[in-house]
Amino acid sequence: MPEVMVPTLIRTLAAMGIADLPRKISTLSLRHRYRDIEIPLLVVSGADDTLTSTCDSLELAVDAPNAQLVLYADDDHCAMGHAEHWSATSTRFLREHLA
Repeated sequence: MPEVMVPTLIRTLAAMGIADLPRKISTLSLRHRYRDIEIPLLVVSGADDTLTSTCDSLELAVDAPNAQLVLYADDDHCAMGHAEHWSATSTRFLREHLA
């Protein structure tokens, strides 16, 4: 995690320290609002994401009524190993929904 993130999270979440961060971060969930997302949503993730849980992407794609999930096996955060493919997928998605 970049050095600036930990102190920023501690200050922003009013955490008692680094050990208190997981508890504070867990209170940030917006999952109860996913069903309220009315716009088309493209969720792109790597199945081996080391920064965020793949479950978060799956939950968002399942709960948001107009979501589409693109999950890349054997890829990490933002599926950078498949950037060319998801870039084309994103372009098609935007053309379809913004036309």
